[in-house]
Amino acid sequence: YYLGVRYDNTDNIILGVEVGQDNVGGSGASVRAAAMVGNPNEYRAGLSGTNLFMFPCGYRLDGVLSRVTRPYFKAGARLGYYDVRSAGGIAEAGYILGRDAFFNFGALAFYVRNFPIPGVHFFDSIPDREWIVGPTFNLEFNNFNNPYFPTKGMRHKITAGYLLTRMGSRTNCLTVDYGYEHVQPIGPSFLLRYALDAGLSFGELPLARHYLTG
Repeated sequence: YYLGVRYDNTDNIILGVEVGQDNVGGSGASVRAAAMVGNPNEYRAGLSGTNLFMFPCGYRLDGVLSRVTRPYFKAGARLGYYDVRSAGGIAEAGYILGRDAFFNFGALAFYVRNFPIPGVHFFDSIPDREWIVGPTFNLEFNNFNNPYFPTKGMRHKITAGYLLTRMGSRTNCLTVDYGYEHVQPIGPSFLLRYALDAGLSFGELPLARHYLTG
């Protein structure tokens, strides 16, 4: 299990808890459930393993229910807050490329409800409801000493996603993201954890997929 507390000057205090079980019934599969309370509110449950139908491929199935509230600024003035609520899932399968490298491919599907700020023209073209659906691809190098609760190691990850109207998404959009994370022990009881995220988009991004600073 894992319990965490985070504070920042935008979302204040956020509480997180995660529980899981490895090697369920000797199958090599792992189950996880997690909850984050604050902003965002998120509830997640998933199953992962290293053998998919007797093939030497890893897999991951995740179900997610979330709500996030964000401020909207124009010319330095805060005009109000908007909400994005979503429910959906992710299914991925992948293959190991070496000791610490692997790739995944799969698909995601989320049903999203947007609650815009009345009277703000930016939200005029934002629908109240929409689907976000499309294939995904991940390439990752990861030498964390634990995949869920690492105490040392680093990760580099490139993620690509393509939202497709022919699969039910409202827009066609390609996103390419890069993430870096490093966990460094500091003495016997503390960890230093720092990260960098960057991304590019081509096409109209749904509101739920907008990039945010901070």
